[in-house]
Amino acid sequence: MIATFKRAEADAAHKFGLIKVAAQKGPKAIQAAVDAATKAAKRRDSYAKKLDALGVSVKTDDAQAGQCAQYPCEQSDPGYPDA
Repeated sequence: MIATFKRAEADAAHKFGLIKVAAQKGPKAIQAAVDAATKAAKRRDSYAKKLDALGVSVKTDDAQAGQCAQYPCEQSDPGYPDA
């Protein structure tokens, strides 16, 4: 389960990196990247919670954990039309 958490953590970091790449491609690409990053972060946090319940303490990178505060994860950007 620790290995699964490590993979989920790496995947979340990678998906957050893709947001910067998608910024050059337009609003739909940005939203898709944000949605993927949000799902990856939730998956990472879910594994961390399960490990914590088993008594295994894992540290998540605070920079990654704070990404949702930097990027609008749960809501669409009002500056872009929804289409």
